[in-house]
Amino acid sequence: MGRKIWITAIMLLVTTSMFLVLSSCSPKKISPGDRGVSQTGTQDDIYTTSGGTDSRTGEDMEGSESGTGTTEEDIRQREIDEQIAREQRQQELETKAFVNMDIHFAYDSFALTPEAIQILNEKVDYLKKYPNTRILVEGHCDERGTAEYNMALGERRAESAKSYLIRNGIRPDRIDTISYGEEKPIAMGHNEEAWRQNRRAHFVIK
Repeated sequence: MGRKIWITAIMLLVTTSMFLVLSSCSPKKISPGDRGVSQTGTQDDIYTTSGGTDSRTGEDMEGSESGTGTTEEDIRQREIDEQIAREQRQQELETKAFVNMDIHFAYDSFALTPEAIQILNEKVDYLKKYPNTRILVEGHCDERGTAEYNMALGERRAESAKSYLIRNGIRPDRIDTISYGEEKPIAMGHNEEAWRQNRRAHFVIK
């Protein structure tokens, strides 16, 4: 009886020892929080390459072009906008020059002078460049002569300018005329210099 007790005790001791040995040799369980964590970084570190690209998405972590968020489409649109702005400024300058250049006539005449023809040629170029532009040609006279005579003379001066523009390729429906005779002088003097300035055709953008 005593021998059986000793044998049982020895077997129990051996079994316990083996269980302890096996337990110490089993692999350590890794918790979800331990996965992908290096000794020196965080979980996201293992997904980042040296080139700054997230390996999970393939996206550049520093943004798009030049790191500023500007795309090629943005650059093209900016270039288009700048070109439009330059063209608008250029047209404004050319329009100002067009309006400010009057043609002048000799006393009691509606014949075009060489200087007037040169100015009209520039106006032809402008009107061809901007084909949607419509204009009004004003005929003016100096104060000498009757009001009725000067009104008719102003009309002939405006029509003379219009006819030249039409002969050089400008459609008639783009040009209207009006005569102010002596009613709207640009110079208020009563001498030859003032009269010379008032014998004119003036051009207005409609």
